[in-house]
Order: sequence, then C-alpha cells, then structure tokens
Amino acid sequence: MSVDTAMQNGERHDFSKFQPIIPIPDLLAIQLASWESFLQEDVLPEKRENKGLEAVFKNMFPVEDTRNDYVLEYKHYYLGLPKYTEKECLERRISLAIPLKVRFVLNITDENDRSKYVQSIEQDVFFGNIPYMTESGTFIINGAERVIVSQLQRSPGVFFDQNFHPNGTKLFQARIIPFRGSWVDFTTDIYDCIYAIIDRRRKFPATLLLRAIGYSSNRDIFESFGLTTTYKISNKKDLINKYLLEDIIDKNTGEVIAETGLLISDARLKELKKAGILELTVAKNEESLEVQMLKNTMGKDPTKSTDDALRLLYQHLRTGEAPSVGIARIFIEKMFFST
Repeated sequence: MSVDTAMQNGERHDFSKFQPIIPIPDLLAIQLASWESFLQEDVLPEKRENKGLEAVFKNMFPVEDTRNDYVLEYKHYYLGLPKYTEKECLERRISLAIPLKVRFVLNITDENDRSKYVQSIEQDVFFGNIPYMTESGTFIINGAERVIVSQLQRSPGVFFDQNFHPNGTKLFQARIIPFRGSWVDFTTDIYDCIYAIIDRRRKFPATLLLRAIGYSSNRDIFESFGLTTTYKISNKKDLINKYLLEDIIDKNTGEVIAETGLLISDARLKELKKAGILELTVAKNEESLEVQMLKNTMGKDPTKSTDDALRLLYQHLRTGEAPSVGIARIFIEKMFFST
C-alpha cells in the first residue's frame, strides 16, 4: 500500500527507532469524566450521588424566610436535550446548551408550630440553560469552541504573612479561607490596631467582629485570648493604675458605678469596696504588645455590646440598616457558621 493510500485510510506509520514504553492515554478522559460526574446525566434523579450539581442543590436547600413562614425544599433536577446541534451552533454563532429544570416543594408552616407543615406545593421550575460539553471535551459559546483550563485553587486553611510599611513598621496579615463561605482577613496598621476585612470589602475594627459573634464585653474579648487575671479588691498594688474591662454594677440598685475603660485609682477602689464588690478582673501585663493592640483596636470600635455590633456589621455588609437585631444575628450566623 502506498503512503498516499495509507494517509487516505487514516493509517499511521511509525518510523521511529524506539517504541513508546507506555501507550498514550486519552487526553480528554479527565474533562469528559469530570463533566459526566458533575451532571450525572444518565443517572435517575432519585439515584444520583451527592456530588457535582446534585451536591450544590443539596447544600443550598432548604431555604426559609426570616419568619420561617415558608420553607423551600429541593427534590431533584432534570436535564433536557440541546435545541441545536454542534454544527448549527457554530454556524448560527450561538451557545450549545441544555435546559435545566428543578423540582421544588414549597412548604407552608403552621403558625403555632413551625416544625409542622399545613400545606406543601410541588412544582417544576425552569432554572435556565447551562452550557453542554461536546464529545471532544469543548464548549461552544456564542459560536466559538472553548476549553476548560485546569488551574490551582487556594486550599482552605489559615495563612499568615508580613510586610513593611514605608516608614519601617512591620505589618502583619492573616487570612482565613474556609472550604465554603466568606474569606476573612485580619491586618494591622502602623498604630498597632487590628482590622478585619470580609470578602475583600472595607475594613473595620476586628473587635467589632468578635462582639458580633458573641464576645460582647471587653472582658470577654480579653479572656478569649487568655489575657485576664482576677484580683481581690483588697489587693491594691495589683489593681492600681489598671483599667476596668467591664461595667461594674451595684448589686443593690442596679446602677453602673464604674464604666468600662476607667482607670482604677485608690479612691475608686474604696467606692467599689463600699458597693460590695469583692474582686475585679483586669488585663495581664498591660504593657505587653497583645494587650496594647487590643486596647487600641477597641478605641476604634464604636460598639459596646453584641447587639450594637450586629447592627453595625449588618449595615457594613449589606449597605442598609438591619430591620431588627434578630435578622442581623441570623444573617451573621448563616455567613460564618452555617454549612
């Protein structure tokens, strides 16, 4: 057989001296297998594994309104057929896509018992068209073939870094990357204040975030870092010139007799002892860098309680005032603690 005839028949002749040690693998297998695993197109809806698109829906649903009047549950999804062939998409300069329909169940809860449903409505909802992969592992987008380029993704974890300000001050950064959810960055400035940044938005004092997630008072924040110690009020030498970490309240009248941040003096100790206060909790080693940075950050923080912090953080993230503290609390809990 001549070379021309062999080329016409699609045959390939190998003139190399050394034969390959292993056969060349199917280079499209990774893309095709990944796409098949993502869609599970040939699997019955009730038998799909919890992966790919199925896992996305199951992780996002059910969803409910703020008053828990309605609960929207996901059942399964359906995939249709492409409206046009690959050739038609290339000629018409359109995208190769398939319709996605999702079956939802809308549950109406009982006003007296939110765990019970008084009515359930099941319906298929057209979710839109999604791109469809060809047999050659490509996508056709607006009449042009595109391929998926694999890239590295930052793995979840906590990462630390440092750099220098132009004036020579060392600045520190920490980044928390969850498997799913908002990224949280912490950074210091030249004035030894600590700021938090959520999803690369505007920065705010880090203690505001701590108050919003439950560390309401200055004492709670210092205790979370192990920076507090408690002394009996008779121990003057260890309390003089220290600062109060919380409001001191008269047990008899309920009146605040000393506010957070006040300097403890001999006269103030006598007043507190007269009011029946037996011991005080103050910061350990107030000259240490850790204590000074927390105090500097608290000086930038306008909030004094968890409720104040929830309102301000909600406004910071949603650019609008929260309807209530409860709604702000649910929003923050879903952002950081809900899977």
